[in-house]
Amino acid sequence: MASRRDAMRAAARAIEALYDEVERENAGAHASAARISVFPNSPNVVAARVQVWFEVRHEDEAVVLAIGNRFLERIERESASLGVQISIAADERRGTALLDSAGVDVVCGVVRDLGLKALTLQTVAGHDALAIQKRIPASLIFVPSRDGLSHNPREFTDPEALDKGYAVLVETLWRMVTAES
Repeated sequence: MASRRDAMRAAARAIEALYDEVERENAGAHASAARISVFPNSPNVVAARVQVWFEVRHEDEAVVLAIGNRFLERIERESASLGVQISIAADERRGTALLDSAGVDVVCGVVRDLGLKALTLQTVAGHDALAIQKRIPASLIFVPSRDGLSHNPREFTDPEALDKGYAVLVETLWRMVTAES
């Protein structure tokens, strides 16, 4: 038993360390360890290799770097104490992207003209709009879900809120293609 080098145990510690470092920063960052690949993937064999995909998001890149640097230092130390080596397969750092301000203005104008209420929010989520933004201007329209839950089986949005969101989307698209604002 003493000679085992359990990569799954090191991965479990790394996952916990990620959340510890996010909480330690106390800056409202978001983190996830949402994908794991294990080899061999057998219930009675000690894992020889584990890949974990980690992500940290915050609107301030300095916060992400501080969390990431502490996290990497910590998991190198903790993995070494288990006799497990780690390596970084990819280190993709995306800067904070802003959505198209003109598009946001159109959406806000539509909301106002329809007599609805809106909040302008910052999002650090990796919505498709941020990828699209690399090629064409993009913005987002959110509708409220009960208790703020999204990407969750308990997520529920009232049909009336969906209808309002649909009306905002249709009018926004109309104004964008007809250049009305």
